[in-house]
Amino acid sequence: MTASALVFDLDGTLVDSRKDLLAAMSWLLGSLGYPIPKDEVIISHVGHGVRQFVKSCLPKSTGEDEARLESALELFKTRYGANLAEETVPYPGIREVLEALSKRGEAAWVLTNKPGYMARDICSALGLGDFLGGVLGAGDVPANKPDPSGLLEVCSRLDVFPSSVWYVGDMAVDVETSRRAGCKSALVTWGYGGEGLLREGSADRVLRRPEDLLSLGSS
Repeated sequence: MTASALVFDLDGTLVDSRKDLLAAMSWLLGSLGYPIPKDEVIISHVGHGVRQFVKSCLPKSTGEDEARLESALELFKTRYGANLAEETVPYPGIREVLEALSKRGEAAWVLTNKPGYMARDICSALGLGDFLGGVLGAGDVPANKPDPSGLLEVCSRLDVFPSSVWYVGDMAVDVETSRRAGCKSALVTWGYGGEGLLREGSADRVLRRPEDLLSLGSS
């Protein structure tokens, strides 16, 4: 029995976008005269959408001021949007996995909290788009993860039952989204969540190598 579809998170799951995200956020904070946190602190805020990413990295007083937050958000989106794939790369083995899934006839989609147009541009620039049935992100679906509506939208477009779909991510929010949608969840350890997430023990499968993704189609 094969899975009806595999749906992937993007950042930290298919692509390593740390350097471009760090560069854009460091530029934003520096240009506004704010202190720049350590890299690992900045990256810890990735995964909940660009608005929350910017808000979490700004000083609390600025993040809670709607006008200042909106201004900072637009600056970040402009800077990051112009440099989406300068140093962003697929994780080793990911391109081969997606190609293998495509050859096997298995549907592979992306659902991310990153704005959809940015996610599509990244997948296109990195040559991943040819192996994906679709790429959806913020602005394409009713609400960001962990709201399950985006994942359910993918299931609807594929005309498959959620229970036959694997959602693959690298953070707790991905596992929660999968659960709420009624999908099966797989957690990868090479992304931004790391091995520490394993202690939370909530995913149906834990994958430590990209080639392990191929085993989901037979489970």
